[in-house]
Parts: sequence; C-alpha cells; structure tokens
Amino acid sequence: MLWWVVGLLPTLNYRQLTVPLIADRFSYLASVGLCLALGYLAFGWLPTHLPKVGRPGVVLGILAAVATLWAIQTVRTIPHWRDNQAFFDYAVHASPNTAEVHMSHGLLLQLRDNDLGGAAREFQTALRLNTQSLRPTPVVTYDSNIGLGQVALLQGREHEALDYFNKAVHQLPDSDFAYDVLGSVYFPRGDYVRAAGYFQQAVRVNPQDLGARFFLGTCWMKMGKPAQAAEQFHAAREVDPTYSQAYVAEARAMEAAADKAGAARVRSEMSKISDK
Repeated sequence: MLWWVVGLLPTLNYRQLTVPLIADRFSYLASVGLCLALGYLAFGWLPTHLPKVGRPGVVLGILAAVATLWAIQTVRTIPHWRDNQAFFDYAVHASPNTAEVHMSHGLLLQLRDNDLGGAAREFQTALRLNTQSLRPTPVVTYDSNIGLGQVALLQGREHEALDYFNKAVHQLPDSDFAYDVLGSVYFPRGDYVRAAGYFQQAVRVNPQDLGARFFLGTCWMKMGKPAQAAEQFHAAREVDPTYSQAYVAEARAMEAAADKAGAARVRSEMSKISDK
C-alpha cells in the first residue's frame, strides 16, 4: 500500500503537469503495489480468516467472472481506439464538457469531412468551455482561433480570418504556426513584404521551421534580395539535409547574387545527397 502512495507522488505536483492533468497512465506504476495487496488479500488473508469464502475454487471463480466482464468491456472499447478519428468521434460523446475534445473534433470535421460549419461550431464550443474551465489552456484557445480563421478564410471571410489569426498570435506570441498561416495569406497575393515579415517571426520563434525558412527565402528572391534568400534556403536544408528543393533554390539564389562558384558547390553537395 505504501508503494501505491510512493508511485503516485510524481504526478501529485500539479504545477509541473500539462494537459491532461489526470490520465490513466499516471496510475500504471503506482497500481503494482495495489495489485499485490489485492492478491495477498485474495490468496493470503481471506483463506486464513474466512476459510469458506477463501477456498481456491471460490476465489478463482470470482476472479474468472471479473476477468470475463473486463474482457467483454475491452472488446467493446477496442473499436474506439482504432485510430485518431474513431477516438475523437467517441470522445466528444463520452466527454462533452472537455474543450480539448471539441477542438480536436473540429479539426476532424474540417480536414476529414470538409464540414466547415460543424468545425466552426466545435471550435466555438472549445473556446467557451476553455474559458469556463478552472484552468484555461492557452493552446486550446490558440488552436481554436486558428481553426476558426482557416474556416473563415475558406468561406471567403478574409477580414474575419485575419482577426482570428492575430488573436492566436497575441495568445501565444512564441508559437510559430499562426505566423506561418498569416504569411501564407499574403504570399499568394504577391504581398511579399508583409508575408516576409510573418515568416521572419516564425523563424525567430522556431529556427527549425522548414516551411517558414523556404517561404522566407522565396519572398527575398521575389523582392530582389538573392543573398538573403540563399541564407534561408541554406538554413532550410540544414534543418532537413534531404530537402532537394532547398538545394535547387539556394543554387539559383547564389547565381542571382553572382556567386557562380557557390552555386556549383551547392549543386555538388546536392548530387552527393542524391547518390546516398
């Protein structure tokens, strides 16, 4: 029984926990002591103090009945864990007051079913539940605002979409995804100055953001700054040495910057990667 308490201690410091604050896995190691205690009770203490109840046949019969019930419940539960989609479809019914579940279900409706109206309702529900919770989670607000912005953008409500994306930026200014999304709004328009600003922010908070590096380099190329573009393409291939497009783009940027020797070197490095 002491082991049960000791095994739970690491999960009792709630200040160090992230979402979820409570999870079944927290009790796995701790339950070893409890299982040993129950085993002793069934096969050690009961036969001594209650001989008739503690007979092996009776105890084994009870255990078999419990195991059978657990097996049936397990078989019923397995389909809900088939994949992420099945899990969140079930979770929204099992935990209707959980903001994270509605936010994840909204993503499924948006990306899997193209149900933009349903996705927007789920994101709004996630925002409402998160605001009402004892400990609101910034990530839920951030992701829900981005989801609402993407839905609005797909429905042609661009001004509203930008408002949602900017709300996400203010919620978590050190997260790169909202900057990437904002940059992707302005890039197709040809507004490379504004797009570059957002991609720069994304790279600042996450230097490993491969997409932001590549798009920032492309913006610099469009703006007539090939040397700066080459730096970003080079950084992109350092993040992923197999990213062949970054090699090609860097070589072209170096040629545009009148560095033919550097372009030849990059192409040579690309050929070595291709050979591997």
